[in-house]
Amino acid sequence: MSNLSLISRSKPSSRRWAATLLVLAASLASVLPTAPATAATFAAVASPPRFELSGKAGDTVRDSVEISNADAEPGNYRLFTNDWLLDPAGGPTFQDALAPNSCRPWVALERRSIVLNPNANRKIRFEVQIPPDTPAGECRFALMVEQDESTLSKAMAGNLPVPVQGRIAVIVYLRIGDAASKLRLVDVRLVNVDGQPTPVARVINEGNAHDRLDGVVGAVDGDGQKINFAVSQRPILPGETRELPFSVYLADATEKPIIKWRAPLLFKGSLEAESGLKIPLDMKLP
Repeated sequence: MSNLSLISRSKPSSRRWAATLLVLAASLASVLPTAPATAATFAAVASPPRFELSGKAGDTVRDSVEISNADAEPGNYRLFTNDWLLDPAGGPTFQDALAPNSCRPWVALERRSIVLNPNANRKIRFEVQIPPDTPAGECRFALMVEQDESTLSKAMAGNLPVPVQGRIAVIVYLRIGDAASKLRLVDVRLVNVDGQPTPVARVINEGNAHDRLDGVVGAVDGDGQKINFAVSQRPILPGETRELPFSVYLADATEKPIIKWRAPLLFKGSLEAESGLKIPLDMKLP
Protein backbone atom coordinates (compact mmCIF):
# COMPACT_ATOMS: atom_id res chain seq x y z
CA MET A 1 0.00 0.00 0.00
CA SER A 2 2.85 2.37 0.80
CA ASN A 3 6.34 2.72 2.20
CA LEU A 4 4.94 3.03 5.73
CA SER A 5 5.49 -0.15 7.66
CA LEU A 6 3.01 0.57 10.46
CA ILE A 7 0.12 2.07 8.54
CA SER A 8 -3.36 1.25 9.85
CA ARG A 9 -6.65 2.69 8.66
CA SER A 10 -8.88 4.56 11.06
CA LYS A 11 -12.23 2.89 11.73
CA PRO A 12 -15.12 5.19 12.64
CA SER A 13 -17.36 4.43 15.61
CA SER A 14 -20.98 5.42 16.16
CA ARG A 15 -20.25 8.25 18.59
CA ARG A 16 -20.72 11.86 17.51
CA TRP A 17 -18.77 14.75 18.87
CA ALA A 18 -19.15 18.52 18.68
CA ALA A 19 -15.85 20.31 19.01
CA THR A 20 -13.84 23.37 18.06
CA LEU A 21 -10.42 23.51 16.18
CA LEU A 22 -8.85 23.97 19.59
CA VAL A 23 -8.70 21.66 22.66
CA LEU A 24 -12.11 20.59 23.82
CA ALA A 25 -11.96 19.69 27.51
CA ALA A 26 -14.49 18.16 29.87
CA SER A 27 -13.52 17.60 33.49
CA LEU A 28 -13.78 14.17 35.08
CA ALA A 29 -14.57 14.38 38.79
CA SER A 30 -13.59 11.31 40.78
CA VAL A 31 -12.01 11.18 44.24
CA LEU A 32 -11.29 7.88 45.99
CA PRO A 33 -11.96 7.87 49.74
CA THR A 34 -8.75 6.01 50.56
CA ALA A 35 -6.28 7.83 48.31
CA PRO A 36 -6.73 11.37 46.96
CA ALA A 37 -6.24 11.69 43.21
CA THR A 38 -3.97 14.22 41.58
CA ALA A 39 -5.51 16.25 38.78
CA ALA A 40 -3.74 16.26 35.44
CA THR A 41 -4.40 18.20 32.28
CA PHE A 42 -4.84 17.41 28.63
CA ALA A 43 -1.88 19.29 27.19
CA ALA A 44 -1.34 17.80 23.76
CA VAL A 45 -0.32 20.20 21.00
CA ALA A 46 -0.42 19.44 17.27
CA SER A 47 1.63 21.20 14.62
CA PRO A 48 0.75 22.38 12.07
CA PRO A 49 -2.89 23.04 13.02
CA ARG A 50 -4.02 22.78 9.38
CA PHE A 51 -2.86 21.15 6.15
CA GLU A 52 -3.49 22.48 2.63
CA LEU A 53 -2.46 19.65 0.30
CA SER A 54 -2.94 18.86 -3.37
CA GLY A 55 -2.77 15.81 -5.61
CA LYS A 56 -4.37 14.19 -8.62
CA ALA A 57 -6.39 11.04 -9.17
CA GLY A 58 -4.25 7.96 -8.51
CA ASP A 59 -1.73 9.81 -6.33
CA THR A 60 -0.73 8.90 -2.78
CA VAL A 61 -0.23 12.11 -0.82
CA ARG A 62 1.91 11.87 2.33
CA ASP A 63 2.68 14.22 5.19
CA SER A 64 3.19 14.17 8.95
CA VAL A 65 1.84 15.94 12.02
CA GLU A 66 3.92 16.56 15.13
CA ILE A 67 2.26 15.76 18.47
CA SER A 68 3.75 17.31 21.62
CA ASN A 69 2.97 16.74 25.28
CA ALA A 70 3.28 20.00 27.20
CA ASP A 71 2.16 18.46 30.50
CA ALA A 72 4.30 17.50 33.51
CA GLU A 73 2.84 13.96 33.32
CA PRO A 74 3.13 11.36 30.55
CA GLY A 75 0.37 11.50 27.95
CA ASN A 76 -1.37 8.52 26.37
CA TYR A 77 -3.17 9.58 23.18
CA ARG A 78 -5.51 7.96 20.67
CA LEU A 79 -5.24 8.98 16.99
CA PHE A 80 -8.09 8.70 14.50
CA THR A 81 -9.96 10.63 11.80
CA ASN A 82 -13.29 12.46 11.78
CA ASP A 83 -15.55 14.08 9.23
CA TRP A 84 -16.64 17.65 9.93
CA LEU A 85 -19.00 20.42 8.88
CA LEU A 86 -19.22 24.13 9.68
CA ASP A 87 -22.21 25.60 11.49
CA PRO A 88 -23.67 29.00 10.46
CA ALA A 89 -21.28 30.77 12.85
CA GLY A 90 -18.27 29.04 11.27
CA GLY A 91 -17.68 26.59 14.12
CA PRO A 92 -16.79 22.99 13.20
CA THR A 93 -18.91 19.99 14.16
CA PHE A 94 -17.05 16.67 14.14
CA GLN A 95 -18.44 13.17 13.75
CA ASP A 96 -16.95 9.68 14.02
CA ALA A 97 -19.49 8.12 11.64
CA LEU A 98 -18.63 8.35 7.95
CA ALA A 99 -20.34 11.28 6.25
CA PRO A 100 -21.84 10.84 2.75
CA ASN A 101 -19.04 10.80 0.15
CA SER A 102 -16.42 10.87 2.91
CA CYS A 103 -12.83 10.46 1.76
CA ARG A 104 -11.69 9.08 5.11
CA PRO A 105 -11.51 5.50 3.73
CA TRP A 106 -8.60 6.78 1.64
CA VAL A 107 -6.68 7.86 4.77
CA ALA A 108 -4.10 5.76 6.59
CA LEU A 109 -2.37 6.64 9.88
CA GLU A 110 1.03 5.41 10.99
CA ARG A 111 -0.23 4.66 14.48
CA ARG A 112 -3.52 4.65 16.35
CA SER A 113 -2.03 5.50 19.74
CA ILE A 114 1.12 6.99 21.19
CA VAL A 115 2.58 7.58 24.67
CA LEU A 116 4.60 10.77 25.14
CA ASN A 117 6.76 11.65 28.12
CA PRO A 118 6.55 15.18 29.54
CA ASN A 119 7.76 17.80 27.02
CA ALA A 120 8.32 15.09 24.42
CA ASN A 121 7.12 15.16 20.83
CA ARG A 122 6.73 12.76 17.95
CA LYS A 123 5.92 13.01 14.26
CA ILE A 124 3.08 10.80 13.06
CA ARG A 125 2.91 10.08 9.33
CA PHE A 126 -0.32 9.87 7.41
CA GLU A 127 -1.19 9.33 3.78
CA VAL A 128 -4.17 9.73 1.48
CA GLN A 129 -4.54 7.28 -1.42
CA ILE A 130 -6.67 9.02 -4.06
CA PRO A 131 -8.54 6.46 -6.20
CA PRO A 132 -7.62 6.59 -9.91
CA ASP A 133 -11.13 7.51 -11.06
CA THR A 134 -11.63 10.40 -8.59
CA PRO A 135 -13.03 13.55 -10.25
CA ALA A 136 -11.67 17.01 -9.45
CA GLY A 137 -12.84 18.18 -6.04
CA GLU A 138 -11.75 18.49 -2.45
CA CYS A 139 -11.14 15.83 0.19
CA ARG A 140 -11.63 17.15 3.74
CA PHE A 141 -11.15 15.40 7.06
CA ALA A 142 -9.74 15.98 10.54
CA LEU A 143 -6.86 14.23 12.28
CA MET A 144 -7.98 13.83 15.89
CA VAL A 145 -5.77 13.49 18.97
CA GLU A 146 -7.63 12.40 22.09
CA GLN A 147 -6.82 11.34 25.64
CA ASP A 148 -6.77 7.53 25.46
CA GLU A 149 -9.87 5.99 27.04
CA SER A 150 -7.91 3.14 28.62
CA THR A 151 -5.95 5.73 30.58
CA LEU A 152 -9.21 7.28 31.72
CA SER A 153 -10.53 3.90 32.86
CA LYS A 154 -7.42 3.19 34.92
CA ALA A 155 -7.54 6.67 36.38
CA MET A 156 -11.10 6.17 37.51
CA ALA A 157 -9.99 2.94 39.19
CA GLY A 158 -7.38 4.85 41.18
CA ASN A 159 -4.34 3.47 39.37
CA LEU A 160 -3.32 6.78 37.82
CA PRO A 161 -3.84 10.48 38.52
CA VAL A 162 -7.25 11.59 37.31
CA PRO A 163 -6.80 13.31 33.92
CA VAL A 164 -8.91 15.81 32.09
CA GLN A 165 -10.41 14.34 28.95
CA GLY A 166 -9.97 16.40 25.81
CA ARG A 167 -9.18 16.33 22.14
CA ILE A 168 -7.66 18.45 19.43
CA ALA A 169 -8.37 18.45 15.72
CA VAL A 170 -6.02 19.11 12.81
CA ILE A 171 -7.97 20.04 9.68
CA VAL A 172 -6.80 18.60 6.35
CA TYR A 173 -7.81 19.98 2.96
CA LEU A 174 -6.70 18.02 -0.11
CA ARG A 175 -7.43 19.54 -3.52
CA ILE A 176 -7.73 16.94 -6.24
CA GLY A 177 -6.90 17.72 -9.85
CA ASP A 178 -7.91 21.19 -11.01
CA ALA A 179 -10.37 21.81 -8.16
CA ALA A 180 -10.82 25.52 -7.47
CA SER A 181 -13.06 27.90 -5.60
CA LYS A 182 -15.45 30.29 -7.31
CA LEU A 183 -16.49 33.04 -4.92
CA ARG A 184 -19.26 35.51 -5.57
CA LEU A 185 -20.27 38.40 -3.34
CA VAL A 186 -24.03 38.28 -2.80
CA ASP A 187 -24.32 41.49 -0.77
CA VAL A 188 -23.03 43.48 2.19
CA ARG A 189 -25.53 44.63 4.80
CA LEU A 190 -25.62 46.06 8.29
CA VAL A 191 -26.70 43.71 11.08
CA ASN A 192 -27.42 44.94 14.58
CA VAL A 193 -25.07 43.17 17.02
CA ASP A 194 -25.24 44.17 20.69
CA GLY A 195 -26.75 47.50 19.75
CA GLN A 196 -24.02 48.30 17.24
CA PRO A 197 -24.53 47.99 13.47
CA THR A 198 -22.04 45.51 12.05
CA PRO A 199 -21.22 45.09 8.35
CA VAL A 200 -21.69 41.50 7.19
CA ALA A 201 -20.75 40.16 3.74
CA ARG A 202 -22.64 37.24 2.24
CA VAL A 203 -20.40 35.22 -0.06
CA ILE A 204 -21.27 32.09 -2.04
CA ASN A 205 -18.73 29.51 -3.21
CA GLU A 206 -19.86 28.06 -6.52
CA GLY A 207 -16.62 26.12 -7.06
CA ASN A 208 -15.45 22.71 -5.89
CA ALA A 209 -12.76 23.71 -3.37
CA HIS A 210 -12.76 25.92 -0.27
CA ASP A 211 -11.44 29.47 -0.05
CA ARG A 212 -11.07 32.31 2.46
CA LEU A 213 -11.37 36.06 2.19
CA ASP A 214 -8.83 38.44 3.65
CA GLY A 215 -7.97 42.08 3.48
CA VAL A 216 -8.61 45.43 5.12
CA VAL A 217 -11.15 47.82 3.60
CA GLY A 218 -11.32 51.53 4.31
CA ALA A 219 -14.62 53.21 5.15
CA VAL A 220 -15.98 56.57 6.25
CA ASP A 221 -18.87 56.66 8.71
CA GLY A 222 -21.75 59.12 9.06
CA ASP A 223 -19.62 61.49 11.17
CA GLY A 224 -16.75 61.55 8.66
CA GLN A 225 -14.66 59.23 10.82
CA LYS A 226 -12.19 57.09 8.83
CA ILE A 227 -12.29 53.43 9.83
CA ASN A 228 -10.50 50.32 8.59
CA PHE A 229 -12.48 47.08 8.62
CA ALA A 230 -11.13 43.52 8.38
CA VAL A 231 -13.36 40.71 7.13
CA SER A 232 -13.70 37.35 8.88
CA GLN A 233 -11.39 34.63 7.55
CA ARG A 234 -13.86 31.79 8.08
CA PRO A 235 -13.48 29.15 5.34
CA ILE A 236 -16.15 29.09 2.64
CA LEU A 237 -16.73 25.48 1.61
CA PRO A 238 -17.94 24.47 -1.87
CA GLY A 239 -21.66 25.05 -2.30
CA GLU A 240 -21.91 27.20 0.84
CA THR A 241 -23.20 30.71 1.31
CA ARG A 242 -21.25 32.10 4.26
CA GLU A 243 -21.93 35.24 6.29
CA LEU A 244 -18.66 37.00 7.09
CA PRO A 245 -18.78 39.81 9.66
CA PHE A 246 -16.38 42.75 9.53
CA SER A 247 -14.53 44.03 12.58
CA VAL A 248 -12.66 47.28 13.20
CA TYR A 249 -9.01 46.80 12.29
CA LEU A 250 -6.17 48.50 14.18
CA ALA A 251 -2.79 48.57 12.47
CA ASP A 252 -0.86 48.45 15.76
CA ALA A 253 -1.23 48.85 19.51
CA THR A 254 -0.55 52.60 19.34
CA GLU A 255 -3.56 53.28 17.14
CA LYS A 256 -6.51 54.77 18.95
CA PRO A 257 -9.33 52.19 19.22
CA ILE A 258 -12.65 53.09 17.63
CA ILE A 259 -15.37 52.32 20.13
CA LYS A 260 -18.38 53.72 18.29
CA TRP A 261 -19.20 54.65 14.74
CA ARG A 262 -22.38 55.77 13.04
CA ALA A 263 -24.07 54.66 9.84
CA PRO A 264 -24.09 55.15 6.96
CA LEU A 265 -20.75 53.62 5.98
CA LEU A 266 -19.05 54.43 2.71
CA PHE A 267 -16.80 51.48 1.74
CA LYS A 268 -14.01 51.82 -0.79
CA GLY A 269 -11.41 49.13 -1.38
CA SER A 270 -11.34 45.42 -2.12
CA LEU A 271 -11.30 42.03 -0.45
CA GLU A 272 -8.82 39.37 -1.52
CA ALA A 273 -9.30 35.61 -1.50
CA GLU A 274 -6.55 33.09 -0.81
CA SER A 275 -7.07 31.92 -4.39
CA GLY A 276 -6.04 35.39 -5.64
CA LEU A 277 -9.52 36.62 -6.50
CA LYS A 278 -10.18 40.31 -5.74
CA ILE A 279 -13.68 41.48 -4.85
CA PRO A 280 -14.08 45.28 -5.10
CA LEU A 281 -16.14 47.07 -2.45
CA ASP A 282 -17.35 50.52 -3.50
CA MET A 283 -20.70 51.00 -1.81
CA LYS A 284 -22.69 52.86 0.77
CA LEU A 285 -24.39 51.08 3.69
CA PRO A 286 -27.24 51.12 4.24
